[in-house]
Order: sequence, then structure tokens, then C-alpha cells
Amino acid sequence: MRNIERGYMNYYLINQIEDIADWASENSGTSYEDYIKLFTFEVDKTFKNHGKRNAAIFIAVKYGYVPNKERKCEFA
Repeated sequence: MRNIERGYMNYYLINQIEDIADWASENSGTSYEDYIKLFTFEVDKTFKNHGKRNAAIFIAVKYGYVPNKERKCEFA
């Protein structure tokens, strides 16, 4: 039962992250840099107090999320 719950949660997280990626893509126009900024900001906001934040960040990296330790260099 526990594995089923984990699988469901991962699909739920993936769907949420894909929705955020679609939103960021639509609102960034043709700028990839703007997409990364919008996507990273929205993922941080959405999963700030989420119990599965680490899993969500792990998935979001595949969609272009920039981790906090790399963000200072990337967004400077």
C-alpha cells in the first residue's frame, strides 16, 4: 500500500510541475532565461511548505528548476 501511495504522489507532483512548466512557458514568451526564472519562482512558491518538497524539487530540476545554491550565479 505504501508504494502505491508514493507512486500516486509522484504522479501528482509531476502533474503539478508540468502545469507550472506550461504556465511559465506561456508567460515567458520566447526567452528561455525568463522561463527558468518564472518556473523556479513558481515552484518555490508552490512547494514552500509542502511535505514532499524534496521530491518535487528533484522532479522540477528535470524541467529547468535552478536550485538555491546555484541561483545566485545564474540570476545575477
